[in-house]
Amino acid sequence: MTRLYTKLYLVTIVLLVLTSQYLSAQQLRKPDSIATSPFFPVFSRYSIDSADTKDVKKISIDIEIKTTIPDGYHYCISALNADFNGKSFHLALATHTNGIPIELKNAKDTVFGQGAVFTRWGKDADINLIKTKGFTEIDSGHTSIRNEALWNKGRYRITLSKSGYTEGKPIPSQSLNWEKKYPLTEYEHTWFAMSVENLETRKKWLIGTMAFPGKTMKMTPRILVFLEQYGPAINYGAKNRVLNIPTIYYKDIPKVQLVIGNLNINGKKQRLEKATVNGPKAEINISKEILNVSKDEIWFETGELQQPVSEPKK
Repeated sequence: MTRLYTKLYLVTIVLLVLTSQYLSAQQLRKPDSIATSPFFPVFSRYSIDSADTKDVKKISIDIEIKTTIPDGYHYCISALNADFNGKSFHLALATHTNGIPIELKNAKDTVFGQGAVFTRWGKDADINLIKTKGFTEIDSGHTSIRNEALWNKGRYRITLSKSGYTEGKPIPSQSLNWEKKYPLTEYEHTWFAMSVENLETRKKWLIGTMAFPGKTMKMTPRILVFLEQYGPAINYGAKNRVLNIPTIYYKDIPKVQLVIGNLNINGKKQRLEKATVNGPKAEINISKEILNVSKDEIWFETGELQQPVSEPKK
């Protein structure tokens, strides 16, 4: 009888393990007809004149938001992604911005609402590379400043301008690479300040400053623009089905229209030319994009389905 009980016990344990693994797999499996968050309806690259990118002291771009963005909608307008001396950066407006308050000890990550984001990508993340009175987010792959900037429907200008210099050894020009580390305590760095201006009220917000290795800022002659929906995933299956993750039904996504253009480098307006890009491919197409070559600006619309989806899953 003891052996029988032992066998039954072992069989029960095995069944419990297998059942647990099956349930875990079911919980981790993405439901059908779901576009996960963050979702990038637009991910586009544009070429510019290389003659103007050899010594960048100031770069700016304008955003005209033509529709009101609802309070509860999580949306990011990343209008300018480029690089200085191989270090990629990202300038954006976000509806629900988060970060750790830099002036509070032992502070926790906080969502503070409408704001702007200034991020430098790379493995040399370091809080000493930034100066701000706002919020930060730093991990092994990026150093980021977040700060308040009130925005919605209207016209805005994002500007990055040279604001300072820290002496040090010159960086080796042949090894400019986002993976290379050039410590601020050893190599020369140039500081750039990000600001956001409301072009209708002339209200301006200083987001913060960040250091880039080198004295002369060389930029790859192209920019990347992406629009991002974050927070809930997109449900493009049956509307009232029960799901185990927060979602927004695809027909309830707010329509957002905006124009990005008037890219200036050192005071000179840049011509934009569409270029190919290898980026995240949207699971469903909810965007339109038109490059106006006469004005060198791009018109975007997101939120409306542009192609039919498969039969909704029950």
